[in-house]
Amino acid sequence: MPRSSLPVLSPCRLPCTSYRTSPQGAGIPPVLEAMIGGEFVNQKFGKVGQCPHSRERAEPFLHVPLPVHHGSLQVALETHVKREVMKGDNAVNCDECGTKVDTVISTCIKTLPSLLVFHIKRFEYDYDRMMYTPPPPPGAPSFPPLVSFRA
Repeated sequence: MPRSSLPVLSPCRLPCTSYRTSPQGAGIPPVLEAMIGGEFVNQKFGKVGQCPHSRERAEPFLHVPLPVHHGSLQVALETHVKREVMKGDNAVNCDECGTKVDTVISTCIKTLPSLLVFHIKRFEYDYDRMMYTPPPPPGAPSFPPLVSFRA
C-alpha cells in the first residue's frame, strides 16, 4: 500500500503499540507524548448511605476510541464519559468496607493533549459470532469542525 494511502492514525499506532509492549523505561518518544498524550481518570463512587469510599485511577492515553455508530462525534463523546450505575448482581466489592455496594462508575478526561486524536471505531465485536462486524449504517456521521471542552 502506498504510504500516502495509509489511514491517518497509522503513524500514531506504531509508537502506541511499541509503547504498550516495550520494557519499562522505554516507550513512546517524548515529543509525540507531549503532543498527543492525555490522561483519563476512571472514578468509582459508592452509593450515598452504603459506602463513603471513592477510588480514582489515572490512565494515560494517546487517542480516544469512539464508535462511529452513534451518529455524531458529540453523542459518541457523551457516551464515552457517561456515568454507569453498577448495582444488584453487578455491584462492586469495596475493599475497605468488605461488602458489595452499588457503585457509580465514570470516565473523565483529566488532561487534554495539545492535539486530541479520535480513533473512530468502524467495527464492533460480535460475541455470538466471535468476530468483528460493521454496525448497521446510521447514515453519514457528523463531525464538527471544532470541538470545545469548556465546562
